[in-house]
Amino acid sequence: MRLDDLADDACPWCGAEIARDTKRSMLRIYCSRQCSMAHYHQMEKDARLEAKKHRPPCKRCGKPVPVEMDSRAVYCSHACQNKGGIDKTCAGCGRAFKGHKRGKFCSQACMGLAFRRQDRTCQHCGTAYTPTHGRQRYCGHSCAGKVGMAKRRATDGRDNRWRENGPHGRLQE
Repeated sequence: MRLDDLADDACPWCGAEIARDTKRSMLRIYCSRQCSMAHYHQMEKDARLEAKKHRPPCKRCGKPVPVEMDSRAVYCSHACQNKGGIDKTCAGCGRAFKGHKRGKFCSQACMGLAFRRQDRTCQHCGTAYTPTHGRQRYCGHSCAGKVGMAKRRATDGRDNRWRENGPHGRLQE
């Protein structure tokens, strides 16, 4: 067998002619490194796609999951993925909707309204009020201001540990 018989005169990737003028060029299969890497990556991609062909069909509709999708995909499309859910009734407005196991509301807006509607008691004066936002703890600015002022008076604007231990962290005698 001769070296001339080992290689073709054309690149298998792009079809360009390969000059066969030296011993080294006689062993070349591709015309360039770019063609070699492109062919390698294409073969690798084909192998991955071939391995994905044997995965189970879509959980929702039974159609085959396209091989171009991620290897962990279990639905054939985003529409199929978002179509399902459990029949539920919204805790905020009472409408029927399809949701997940833990979902209680049909939308973010409904959830926000439901939490705002629940009356709370003011942590300062004890009166009942309807909050205007989710983190509200006091019935209004007056109670919130009084609590803030009481906190400032308790510390006198300084750290209480300073009074007990002195400026250098030692107990005062």
